[in-house]
Formats: sequence, structure tokens, C-alpha cells
Amino acid sequence: YIPFSFTSQTSSYQYNNGVNSPAVSSTVAYSYDTALQGGQQYGNQTITRNYGDPNTNVDDTTTLRCFQPNNSRWVVNKVALERTISGIVLENAVSADLCHFAYNQTHADMLQEKQYYYDGQRFYQDPPQSGALTRTAVGKTNTPWNNGNNGILVTAEMTYDVYGNLLTQTVPNAASTIIYDNGYKLQNGA
Repeated sequence: YIPFSFTSQTSSYQYNNGVNSPAVSSTVAYSYDTALQGGQQYGNQTITRNYGDPNTNVDDTTTLRCFQPNNSRWVVNKVALERTISGIVLENAVSADLCHFAYNQTHADMLQEKQYYYDGQRFYQDPPQSGALTRTAVGKTNTPWNNGNNGILVTAEMTYDVYGNLLTQTVPNAASTIIYDNGYKLQNGA
């Protein structure tokens, strides 16, 4: 274990000219759980607990970020999966099972899922080779994915040149192409 500095919690306060001031208006807690980082501590923020309105828990959410590190190439900071769940997931409930592809098919508390694909790989569970993001897929609220085919709301695809520069980005109903100069491969235009 290598110690590292991290943010564990942020709170926002509301001031009302001295009346019941200050009052906490929201709190967000952060965790860096090894179970969601392939069993190692790489300093990746894995859990965000958003406590929302302090007077109720109906708007509380937990966002989980799952990583599939590639230790041999030292590509350890690329998120593979991000899930937002209704309610707060407690520390003792955190496990690698939260990253399993079938989780959203059995849990109605799932609000959204985003999958990240790297280096042209077919599955988000595959560890990245160089870390070039080539595709993202976002799931609809409370809609099961059925092995990746159902519930996809948005897909973005990206291509890169041999230098690792982003060349194209395609999202539904739009595409963009980025042009670089021939000498130093710097982006042309504004």
C-alpha cells in the first residue's frame, strides 16, 4: 500500500442571513475501493455518494466506477464501467459484484450505466492496451441491457491516428473530424 492524498468528502453550506446558518445543503463522499480497481489501490476514485437534500434520502445516489487495470502496460486509470444507483451503497456492501455485467438486470435501483471501450476492444471488461477511448455506450434508466443489446441510449465512437491524436468522433446524428498539421501534428483551427 502506497499512501496518497485524496478527497474523502465535500459539503456545501447555505447561509440565510444568520437564521439557522450555516445549514448543510448537500454532502458528497468519495471512496477509493480496491474491489473496484482489480484488487489493487491505484488511487482511482471508485465511489461517489451524493447525499443530496439533507432533509430526505429520496434523492440520494451512489455512482460506482469500475476499473479493469492492465498491470503489464501500467494502464491503470481508465474507467471501464460507471453505474449510478438510487440510494447509498454502504462500505460493507462494496464488492467486485457491483461491476458485473448482470448487475443491472437484477437490480431495479440502477438509474444509469455507462460503458467505456478502449483500443478497439469488443468488451468494456477487457483491460485497455494503450488507453485510447474508442467507444462509449450509455444505458437508459431502469432498462436492462440484455447482454449489451437492449437499453442503449447513446453510443459514441472515436478513431485515432498512429500518434494517438483523436481523428474522428461520431455520436448519434453527428460526426466530427479533427485535422492536424503535417509537421508537428498539432490541431489546425480554433
